[in-house]
Amino acid sequence: MPQTLLQIANAVNKSINWNDCNLLLIDMQNQYFRRELNLKERGQEAVLNAENVLNLARKNKVNIFHVIHVGSDQANLFNCNSDDVNIVNELSPMDGENIIKKTLPNSFYKTDLYELMKLTGKKQVAIMGFASHMCVTATTIAAFELGFDNFVLTDCCATRDLPLFDLTIDADVLHKSAMAALGDRYATLLKSGDVLN
Repeated sequence: MPQTLLQIANAVNKSINWNDCNLLLIDMQNQYFRRELNLKERGQEAVLNAENVLNLARKNKVNIFHVIHVGSDQANLFNCNSDDVNIVNELSPMDGENIIKKTLPNSFYKTDLYELMKLTGKKQVAIMGFASHMCVTATTIAAFELGFDNFVLTDCCATRDLPLFDLTIDADVLHKSAMAALGDRYATLLKSGDVLN
């Protein structure tokens, strides 16, 4: 049976402590259910799972950070003047929840996310969002390098098919590969049921 770097190092299994945890939702926006980026059933399932975790976090008074990708007014994707950039209805922010606008996959790059999260004094961050291989991966690695203790909720993330030369990499394979790579060193991997039960 293969082992992660963390397992080889005999790292202690970790669990979320909501008293020491922030919740980060990445790019859970309308764009991912429209046109070229449509995540379809995979995305809908991730949103439903994320909604359950979000409700739990709210009940536990967890600090919540919604990151959205915003393009220019000329952009084909995430156009700042379109409804595509809005967060999906199921996960709409409530008063007092932070909304961070970004322009690159790393949610910390040229945003105030790091400063706002540091102000909470929390060491852990639970991560959900789109897309698994891109913004979730970039942000999780950056969070690790900034000293946070990451938990990625794998069934609250999703991605799409991608080309590799003349091949098509299936979305489920790509998602699993992205999650496995993060779990090797950068994060503890959990499913939504692990934190809801």
